[in-house]
Amino acid sequence: MSRLSRLNPSIPMLGILLMLTATLRLINLTGRPAGFDDEGTYMAQAYAVAEWGELAHYTYWYDHPPAGWLQLALWTAISGPDFGGNAVAAGRYLMVIVAVITAALLWALARRIEMSRWAAAAAVAVFALSPLAISLSRTVYLDNLAVAWVLGALVLAVLTPVPAVGNVRRRNMFRHSGVDQGDHAAAPADVRLAGLDQDRAGDPPLRTRRVRRRVRRGGEHVRLDGRPAW
Repeated sequence: MSRLSRLNPSIPMLGILLMLTATLRLINLTGRPAGFDDEGTYMAQAYAVAEWGELAHYTYWYDHPPAGWLQLALWTAISGPDFGGNAVAAGRYLMVIVAVITAALLWALARRIEMSRWAAAAAVAVFALSPLAISLSRTVYLDNLAVAWVLGALVLAVLTPVPAVGNVRRRNMFRHSGVDQGDHAAAPADVRLAGLDQDRAGDPPLRTRRVRRRVRRGGEHVRLDGRPAW
């Protein structure tokens, strides 16, 4: 089997979408939308951090928490403050990089929540092709940085695998009842009944059942239908 045939189909699909995201934002990058005062303010604050060691070029007022333009300052320290012709252009090039990272994180999140490959591609394509998204995501907005961080946090949040409910169900059941699994036969009748009830053929997973009001019967928590409440 050739190496190409073993390639994950997601890799070329995602690669095309990321290149599309970057290309559409690089076209006429400094022309549209026209520059405005917020971009200049953020880049001036980044310049003050990188060159003067201060949080802003005026320290009597801060318009936002400084984490955003601290990242801009790191970029200007790497690329130079006039990369692309001027400070605003330098910031917009960073926004293109952030947009590509955002698209990749959007793909990762869609796949982690078990969306199909084509559904994930459609989500990224909407972000890549939307005229509004193109205009806003290549403007020097601190919001663009925040969106990338939020998506990264969501991807990390869904990386933790959920254990199989069926394997945990019996173990937790006996732990709460105070009876070890090996002592099932010696357990009180109501505990054995609750445990055996879980083993019935065709019993749906615990997470799919509707939890009913808990009542106390014989010292054990059970639901109204006789099944254990946990």
